[in-house]
Amino acid sequence: MHELLQKLIDTASLYSKFLQQDIALSVSDTEQYLALFETENLKFPFPVGTLIKGSGFENVLEEIARTGESFVNYVPKEITGTVPIKSIVTPIYDKGEVIGYFSASVNIEKEAKVEEYSNLLKESIDVTDQNIHDISKGAEELSVLLSQVSNEFEQIKKSIQEGTASIELIKGITKKTNLLSLNASIEASRAGAAGRGFAIVAGEMRKLAEQCKVITEQVENALVEIQANSIQTAEIAMKANNVSRSQLESTEEITNSVDSIAKECNDMFEYLKK
Repeated sequence: MHELLQKLIDTASLYSKFLQQDIALSVSDTEQYLALFETENLKFPFPVGTLIKGSGFENVLEEIARTGESFVNYVPKEITGTVPIKSIVTPIYDKGEVIGYFSASVNIEKEAKVEEYSNLLKESIDVTDQNIHDISKGAEELSVLLSQVSNEFEQIKKSIQEGTASIELIKGITKKTNLLSLNASIEASRAGAAGRGFAIVAGEMRKLAEQCKVITEQVENALVEIQANSIQTAEIAMKANNVSRSQLESTEEITNSVDSIAKECNDMFEYLKK
């Protein structure tokens, strides 16, 4: 046995104690497995002395010898029958020539659990992120709608003001009609019997003026009530718009935070896969 391989075997049993991990080690030359250091959870599928050729790993070892690079492989629990492992095989050199192989199989059950929980966390964050984006979109649409409502109420307010101006004009006409009716009644009284027809017209004008006055007051009262309700509704819409904008800003902050968490979670997930 090569001296370097013997020294490696003599110290191998100390590695797992030093690393404080559930780890199984093997040392082999280019022909057979020389030593195996197993644990309760990690067992090799062959005994010491097993020839490399025919072990099922000869192709991997030949590739390692050819490239000089370590081979890393993840084996799930379903295959090992005990725990998931990370297997690392590295070539051993002496004077530039491969004289054997050193392998370590590490129990990664805890890492697998962390990866599983990370996946669940990432899925939850992705769902939350999507929900927040939907809420943000809805808040933005609501803000636009409330702005349109405010604009509509401004138009209503303007129309009410125009209607109020028209009422004032009608009031002026009513007063003039009343005055003409009064003058006509006086003139009809002076004319005596000859002014009876004129008196009838004057009476009708007076009735029309009174009716206009009543209708004008009713319309004016209705406009005042509409204006008051419109102003109140417009104020509510403006407050709702302000609240909506505030919620939109808060939602954007939450979205940025969740996006950041999602990125960090994804980075952690990628790191664990290495």
